[in-house]
Amino acid sequence: LWFKSFEGCAQVTYRRMAFKRALPALLWTVAQMPVVFGSLRGFNETNQTETHEMHETNETLTLRSSAQGGRYWDGQCSACPAYLYPWMHCKGGGRPVPGMQGSKPCPNNGALCQASCTRPNAPAPPKRPNGGGRPNGGGRPNGGGNTYADGKCTPCPAWLYSHCSKGDQLVSAKPCGWMGIYCEGICKNNNPKPPKPAPEQPEQPFEPVVSEPGVKTLYHETSPEAATKILESSFRPGTSGWCGGAIYFYTSPRIPKSKLGPDSQSGAVIQAEVDLGTNIQLDKKCDGSEQAREKYDSVSFDPGDGLEYLVFSPDRVISMSRYS
Repeated sequence: LWFKSFEGCAQVTYRRMAFKRALPALLWTVAQMPVVFGSLRGFNETNQTETHEMHETNETLTLRSSAQGGRYWDGQCSACPAYLYPWMHCKGGGRPVPGMQGSKPCPNNGALCQASCTRPNAPAPPKRPNGGGRPNGGGRPNGGGNTYADGKCTPCPAWLYSHCSKGDQLVSAKPCGWMGIYCEGICKNNNPKPPKPAPEQPEQPFEPVVSEPGVKTLYHETSPEAATKILESSFRPGTSGWCGGAIYFYTSPRIPKSKLGPDSQSGAVIQAEVDLGTNIQLDKKCDGSEQAREKYDSVSFDPGDGLEYLVFSPDRVISMSRYS
């Protein structure tokens, strides 16, 4: 029994030592697999040669580049491949280069990767096909205002897996899951529901306003022949109108055509000084004008095309003249 126990302990110790020796190689192999297959995430590989070298002196990165290149190795370490973690790289400007050429082992830890960064003035790397895998740098999804994240976190690229509701289109992806190495689908709703109409607000009841506006300069339109007769004598109340038979005036000489009824005449404008006395302003339908006729000197209302005044007696007109 003692011998068997010793033999079992020896085997456990040997296995632990073997595992510790093999662990660095295992980590290096796992770290390089995403780099080799990085182009499967929806990015195009690039065959351009990096011409930049990084030198770290007194904790400051000094970048040297040749005349042909627009890239540099940033020396900032993250999980591999480096382009999947743009917020951890390219502190000196630019963005990580996607694909196999955009990562290499860190000097101090071969299980991590540093990124090859493009300078801001360098040509941008080729764009991935629409709906490829992951947006560059975890950027905003494209597709307009009808896009949504479907909440399904799968390995990248997203288009290899089932994403989006029935009938919708996968247009992009964004990082999700552990260390952001997985992809969540960004979908475009091809059949958006029309927005619900806003509920109609109930019309507030109109409260009549009583005032004494005094004398106002107002305008009345009629035919040239009728204008001549009015100026020679006086106004006479009409027999019809919004508020019944009265003398109607407008506040401007440019009287809208909508103010003219079927029996109205046009071609001449009379300017008049009118004493409105005690005035009541009614709603746009001039409801209550018959009662107002008995209590007030004048009525005002706005049917929607401007405020009108009307008086029931020609004695309210102080003076008048031909405007046009």
